[in-house]
Formats: sequence, C-alpha cells, structure tokens
Amino acid sequence: MRLSSAFFTTALPQGELLVKHAASTAAVGDSTTWLQKDEEVFVAFDSREIQPGNLFIALKGNTVDGHSFIESVLRAGAVALLISDKAALDAVPADLWQGQLIIVVPDTLQAFVALAIAWRSQLTMPIVAITGSVGKTTTKEMMRAIFTAAGVECTVSLKNQNTTIGLCSTILNIKTSHKVAVCEVGISLQGEMISRVAILRPTIGVITNIGHMHGAGLGGFSGILFEKLQIFKFFETNNVGIINGDQALLTDAYYSHPIAKFGFKTKNQVQARKIMVRAGTDGLLKTSFTLKWYGNRADVKLSGGHHGYVANALAASTVAYFLNIPFTAVIAGLEQYQGFADRFQLHALKAGTGQLISDCYNAGPESMRGAIEAFGKMPAVGKKVAVIGDMLELGEKEIFWNRQVGRMIAKVGGIDEVILVGSLAASAKNTLPFRTKVALAATWKEAVPLLEQAIGKHALVLVKGSRGVALKNLVEAFVA
Repeated sequence: MRLSSAFFTTALPQGELLVKHAASTAAVGDSTTWLQKDEEVFVAFDSREIQPGNLFIALKGNTVDGHSFIESVLRAGAVALLISDKAALDAVPADLWQGQLIIVVPDTLQAFVALAIAWRSQLTMPIVAITGSVGKTTTKEMMRAIFTAAGVECTVSLKNQNTTIGLCSTILNIKTSHKVAVCEVGISLQGEMISRVAILRPTIGVITNIGHMHGAGLGGFSGILFEKLQIFKFFETNNVGIINGDQALLTDAYYSHPIAKFGFKTKNQVQARKIMVRAGTDGLLKTSFTLKWYGNRADVKLSGGHHGYVANALAASTVAYFLNIPFTAVIAGLEQYQGFADRFQLHALKAGTGQLISDCYNAGPESMRGAIEAFGKMPAVGKKVAVIGDMLELGEKEIFWNRQVGRMIAKVGGIDEVILVGSLAASAKNTLPFRTKVALAATWKEAVPLLEQAIGKHALVLVKGSRGVALKNLVEAFVA
C-alpha cells in the first residue's frame, strides 16, 4: 500500500491526517514532503510483527485493543498509525515522536477494509483465491514453492490468514512490482464468502473440494456447497474457476465463466496417475505420481506420505498453467515443497523414542479420513499410536461423524493403540476394532500421561483433531 495523501483521502474521506511531533500535533496538507514520497509500506495489525518503516493498524478486539500497543510499535520503528482513539496518544512519551503520520478514523476495522478495497482497485496482476473444505493452506504453500522455483515475484498470504482481517492484510501488502498474488479464503458462516470476495475481487478462483467442515455455521452440506461456489460471485467471462473434477456436485454446477478441472479421473485436464507411497534413499517417505498437465507429463516426488497432498499438487499445478508458469518450474516447485506446520508434519519424539505426526491444525471427516489412511500405510518399526481429538462444528451430524472415526481406523488397520480426546471423540470407542487398545481423555492434559505410557521404542504417533481441542499443546509436550 502507498503512503500518500491522495490515496488516504480517497480511501478514507472521513479520516483525519496528522503528524505528531515531540512538542505538538499538527495537521498535514497535501504539500507535506513526508506524504509526497508516495512510498509503498508494509501494513501490520499485530504489534509483534512491526518492523521499522511499517504502518500499524490499531484494531479493537474482544479482549485486546491495539491502541494499548502504540508505544511499543513506535519503539519498533512504525512510521504511521491508523487509530480511532486519539486520546491514546497522550500516554506515549514525547521522545518517541519524530514526525510519524497519524490517521484518525471513526472505526479502524472499517477503515482497514476500505483501504484494502481501495488498494485492490489499483492492482492489475492476477489475483488467486483459494477455498475448500480441506487443503487450502497446503495448495497455497505449494503455489508459493512453484513461484519460487519459477523466479516469479509474488505475494502469498501468510500462515492461515484467511479471515476478513487476514485477507485485508494480504491485499494491503501486495507490491505493485509483484506479478501475482494468492489469498486463502476460509469461511465458517453464511455470507462470509461474498463479503470477502467483494473485497478481494479474484481473477482466478480455486475450490479444492467440498466436505463437511463448518457445517454448523454454513447450513449443512448443501449450504457448504452454495457458500463455497460464491468465490466466483463477481467473475467475468475472462476469469477462470478451478474445481475438483472428481466431485460431481462441483462439475454439475452451472458456471458463467471458463472452468478447469483437476483430479484423479481421466476426464480432468490435470491428473495424477500411478500414485505410490514409499521410503526414499534418505529413509523418509515420498509420494510419487505421474502428473498429466495439459499435454505434458512428468514424474513427481512429493515429500511426505499423505495421499491428499497429491490433490493439492494438482490444484496448484492447474493455477500455474493459467499463470503461464513453465512446466519444469511446476515440477521443481512441487518437489521442493517441504510441508507446513501442523499439516501432517513429522517431528522426532523426545529422547529418540520415535516419531510424531502433528496434523492438529483442524479436523473434519474428509481430513480425518485422509490422515488415518496415510498413517495406516506408513511403515513403523514400533507400534502405532493415534491420538484423536473431537471434530467440531459439524452441525447436526457431529456425533455421527465422530463415531465414524472408529470405522475409519478399522478399515485401515495396523494401528495398535488409540487415545480419544474429548466427549465427541469418545463416541468412536465402540466402533474401533475389537483388539485395538483404547484410552479416553477429557482434555489434552489428561492425554499426556496416557501417551507417555503408550509410547514405546520406535513408536509412530499421529495427533489429529479440531483446533478447539488444543492438541497442539500435547504435541509441544512430546516433540524434541
């Protein structure tokens, strides 16, 4: 985003521009040298992320008010502040003020959105939006790896910044020199997709798949499908939608713009054939497959043993085709991708007792099944232990899907012990294989001693559950 009076006065007509000096606060006009620099600036709403030269947006949350951190962000080198509470400036020591720009608005969240909309309107590069019940972040990060391999300057949303605030942050940090931008768009309530794509206005949209995640807030399975399809709401005839061609409910939908399909079936433009999971020369698991990509074909080896990563690779590859990325760079990027935190992430257990797979960022029926299937196929010298937490926000079928976990484990086989964490996960006890050893824990803290007892030499542990169960804390207690 640019620091210029013209941009701010257009985007925020009700805003007041001030420059704070050590002794006084003075209004700023268009002729101010500071604002005439018209420089692009990094925008942050988290005070911990502020670097010298950044603009800090003081958002008011339910428990934290960004105005409380004005002094700390100035000490960190912020050159501009977007605030709604001018009185908060009175508590800041005078020696910290050296001509920083202060933008005062009635509501900083509304101003945040207004700035993002205004900045998006000035951008001309392709904007990619990724949604779906499973695989959004992995697909996004695979795209980042492909762009790196191709030497393409890009903006890709950080971590899991897929809310309205995260989306606005990503947009405002797109540089005009970048050739493409990629944003992950997550939703959990009806109407959120339209409001977010109205801000983003993507030119390429991706739906990785349709599953049962957030069914409670999205109105069941049909509601999930409807809301996800709204990613194409503002598309024109020159925009491209990319969908999972293996799901009939997506291929049967009506689209007023071009559609490209990826998947495992031969009808798709981008396909994966001959999928195999096996250990590489380094002893680590690799997932190999043949990628068929618009008339091109090549063998690919992905790090890790999760079959679901192949579908994510196909989605990322399809986007790359429409961005004119060379096929060689697509292959190189996919093979350089090393995974993402808490998405089937492999760790060494403390004291060299084995390995732990952290897949506890979130969970739904589809991602749970994929994780259990991948875990079941992994070779292990010692016993396999699965720590399974509640799957939350699934609506009226919440108990049904949590009970199905036992049947998923029974179908895969090869899992020696299961620790069920939470009241919903406990419902899987009676559907587990008869000979599987099972233990119940109400919380992740109660699960710690149970896992300590279960781990033997060369153990392989899977930890999977919804974020609300906080199994990330259990992972941190066991990994080296």
